[in-house]
Amino acid sequence: MVVIGGLVYDNENMSSATYALIAFIILPSYSISIILFLKKNFNVEKSIYLFIISESFFIFFGLGSSSVTASIFPTVFTLILIPLFIIWYFIKKPLIETKIDDLMTEEPSKKTVLDIPPKNLDEYMEKNISDLLKLPESEYLEFKSTLKWDIRLNKGNSSLTVVCIKTIAGFLNNKGGILIIGYDDDNNVLYGLEKDYPVTSNTRQNFDGWQQYLINQINEILGKTTHQYFSIESIPYDGKTLAKINVSKSSKPVFAKLNQQGGDFFVRIHGQTENMNPEDTNKWIFEHFSA
Repeated sequence: MVVIGGLVYDNENMSSATYALIAFIILPSYSISIILFLKKNFNVEKSIYLFIISESFFIFFGLGSSSVTASIFPTVFTLILIPLFIIWYFIKKPLIETKIDDLMTEEPSKKTVLDIPPKNLDEYMEKNISDLLKLPESEYLEFKSTLKWDIRLNKGNSSLTVVCIKTIAGFLNNKGGILIIGYDDDNNVLYGLEKDYPVTSNTRQNFDGWQQYLINQINEILGKTTHQYFSIESIPYDGKTLAKINVSKSSKPVFAKLNQQGGDFFVRIHGQTENMNPEDTNKWIFEHFSA
């Protein structure tokens, strides 16, 4: 006598076809359906699947047993515990979905704080240095690895200073902006100003000497009247020193005394510092600086 699905059968009266149908088709199909259900709806460990398969084997071998107790536990597991597990799932499912909806509702607020870039200069100014270093370059933000030290040539290079001053001029002639020197945003490398100190001052190889060198270059290229529109901050960061140059919009057009006789006119547009031709310069000045 055996127990199959909670029913008692007589081995002698059970045909081999019925035995095969139950043992090789019904029970494996039932086990597979339970496994597929769990896999689709739950993050179930593999050990649970192995347990279900082993219980199927217990039921299978119980078919050949003459003891009712030999297959009573697999029967209870199959007909009682698994259905209860399924019922519990459908009771808890609405609660789980509600929790997920709550989390998804909270996500936009997190995205607003962390992922959406600032829209204007005031919002950029509110950011601390850590947040600024995570942002991409834009109309209001620019990164430079160094002021004068050439990383590739391993020596001082004055043309790098000119590039920084062009950026400041571009901010002055548009909406203002922030120039951070000492950080390579392309390769995520923090150089700091320490690389510049030996090549920006012979007597003061520190931030004061570095700052004075930059101011002297601005005086020469942009003029002393631009000082009222920018400030220079020394910011310690991760064992290095960064420079944060805050630039506001100039009330008058600013020309850089470089190549052209009358000066070059730079504007910060779409994350790039553009040198405008005379025609575009006149148009820009008329549209942005006319009273």
